[in-house]
Amino acid sequence: MKNIKSRIQFSKQEQSGIFFLLLFIVLLQGGYYLYDKNYSKPLEDKFVLNLSEQNKLDLLKKGVANKKSIIHPFNPNFISDYKGYTLGMSVDEINRLHTYRKTNKYVNTAIEFQQVTKISDSLLKRIQPYFKFPEWKQEKTKELFVSKKDKKSDYIKKYKDLNIATSVDLREVYGIGEVLSKRIVKYRKKLGGFSNNNQIYKVYGLKPDVANRLLEKFQVLKASNIKN
Repeated sequence: MKNIKSRIQFSKQEQSGIFFLLLFIVLLQGGYYLYDKNYSKPLEDKFVLNLSEQNKLDLLKKGVANKKSIIHPFNPNFISDYKGYTLGMSVDEINRLHTYRKTNKYVNTAIEFQQVTKISDSLLKRIQPYFKFPEWKQEKTKELFVSKKDKKSDYIKKYKDLNIATSVDLREVYGIGEVLSKRIVKYRKKLGGFSNNNQIYKVYGLKPDVANRLLEKFQVLKASNIKN
């Protein structure tokens, strides 16, 4: 027995090693407990917080999407960064408009807006119906863009063609009776048709003031090839 007891006795060095091993195990377990207590739960709370923030962001995005679908009439000269974003414009397109406006210039038509911003035809087609320019700008634009065809149409509506007027038509003018009206038609036939309004003054017996009244109703709308 004495021999067995002597065998299981440890030296001081061995005892110290065993002690430090046990101490390391205890510290390791304590550290794991503290880590599990202090970090695991906050991580869960942090995840819940991020989920809440994400829900807020989703709601904001949904709100922006809804605003994009509802467009109210607006003056395109005063588009803000946010307004441009909701309309579908890029940053460069918005900046081009702002740079143009800094020169104290305004766009007055949808075409001018596209020329300045360089937006696509599809985007212009989508937002153009909501453009609202000042009324005085619209009236001025209408005057500037009256075509030559429209002017000619108004001119034709105001006057009757002197080259196709009958003697009866000419008698509508005060001072022109049966004799003068037939003389005018005869002179026109002789010329092969009037080439300009001034030729009416050459009709024999037609006074200048009567000729002036005649030209207030009749004009050479389709001139002949006859030269003066």
